[in-house]
Amino acid sequence: MQCVESLTSMLLEVITPVVEGAEPGMPMALETMQTIFTTLRERPTDWMVLYDETVPRDSPAHQVAAVGRERMTDLGAVGVRAALRHHAGTDEVDPVDASMMNHVWQSVVTSLMTWWIEHPDQTPAELTARFERILVALTDVDASA
Repeated sequence: MQCVESLTSMLLEVITPVVEGAEPGMPMALETMQTIFTTLRERPTDWMVLYDETVPRDSPAHQVAAVGRERMTDLGAVGVRAALRHHAGTDEVDPVDASMMNHVWQSVVTSLMTWWIEHPDQTPAELTARFERILVALTDVDASA
């Protein structure tokens, strides 16, 4: 269980400066993922220590991991709100939009990590470049189409 706490602390230590300093939106998303990829370069499966849903919910390991996930989710929410404020050009953020976007963001990060585990030959730089291409493909469309 100490490994979960250590992993959470390590990730928060490297991701927090990105969330606090990067330009909101795509630059922050890319820098966040590059930071995660680089930090977990030698052991990408460590991500699943925090996000393994097969751990029995009544176990101490699940409780510790849940606290770690909550801390990561809270940090993600900071980045999400910054992106929404930046995009809207206002300090007002719809809390339901923020909640939904953070849920999507958390799922995206875990999906990227799962994909990486299945493709261990990919470097952090390659993963970040792929993520950027995917983000552009997903977002560079006419919203009314």
